[in-house]
Amino acid sequence: MKPFATKHGRVSQNERGKMKSNHTTNKSKSSIRSLFGISILVSALFANVGLAYAGKTSRSCRTVALKTYIAESIEAQSDYNFEVAKANTYPDADERKELIAEARADLKEARTELWERYKARIEVCASTMEDYYNPEIDPEDFLSPQEIAANPNPFLPLIPGTVYTYEADTEDGLETIRVEVTEDTKEILGVDCIVIRDTVSIEGELVEDTKDWFTQDKDGNVWYFGEISFNYEGGEIEDLEGSWEADVEGAKPGIVMFANPEARVGTAYRQEYAVGEAEDIGEILATDVTTETTYMTFDGCLQTADYTPMEPGVIEHKFYAPGIGFVREQKVGEDEIVQLVSIETP
Repeated sequence: MKPFATKHGRVSQNERGKMKSNHTTNKSKSSIRSLFGISILVSALFANVGLAYAGKTSRSCRTVALKTYIAESIEAQSDYNFEVAKANTYPDADERKELIAEARADLKEARTELWERYKARIEVCASTMEDYYNPEIDPEDFLSPQEIAANPNPFLPLIPGTVYTYEADTEDGLETIRVEVTEDTKEILGVDCIVIRDTVSIEGELVEDTKDWFTQDKDGNVWYFGEISFNYEGGEIEDLEGSWEADVEGAKPGIVMFANPEARVGTAYRQEYAVGEAEDIGEILATDVTTETTYMTFDGCLQTADYTPMEPGVIEHKFYAPGIGFVREQKVGEDEIVQLVSIETP
């Protein structure tokens, strides 16, 4: 969960292990058959899914979905081959057999997941009705941090010195999320973005420390330009999974909060776009909603649905209170709730 820009598309360490599956065959002919199988499956997917949406989507968007599927499939196959290669370094036949069986099972699971991602990306093409997602960024169209603080978006105010604390009861224990709007800035694409410090702890142990980069244009829309995320395990940095920056390796910024959300109910929009890394989608469901949190009950809230084709079927409902910002989140079909517990103002 990410209060300001959902970390919805980031793959967990456990899921990452499955996607980088233990898969390779111990015979070159088997590997060749697998690669041919990918080609055949891709053709079938394109015919049965892509063309089914041909009248509702652009060719360019379908091509992105297809090429991403191919790239991820080849990566899964490659990881499988490495795992089987490593399995064949063990002299015990039973141990080799067990490791190769695990690799095959993981590859099968990875292929199923990638197929679902492909379908989800095609559905995003249809819901956004976009041709090429390529927002034009002119620094002159954006406010300075001082101007943003003086004229903040009511549903996502970026006022330096404000600190939000959220909590959630998870299966791993109490999760505490601290979000601070700092006075620091980072220039991206010529725009001075405000640095948002976001730390996540479980039972007091730090698991994530992220710096997000946000800004606001002159129309009042809040943009997300990327993040650098340090993920911790046992008190040590494990990786930077989920990090991305607009204009680096083709990544593009997105709008996380519109100036006039009431006029966009039912509209799907990209909040970020780094293919294969950050593909969050938002959709405005309703305005003037009442929602309860530990902190207080809020009226006049905006409700959104956030999702990503990288996690098919997972949908987060988020609530934003006027003058406050993000206050509550709950995944559809789950009991776990992330809610605001305190606010510190400058």
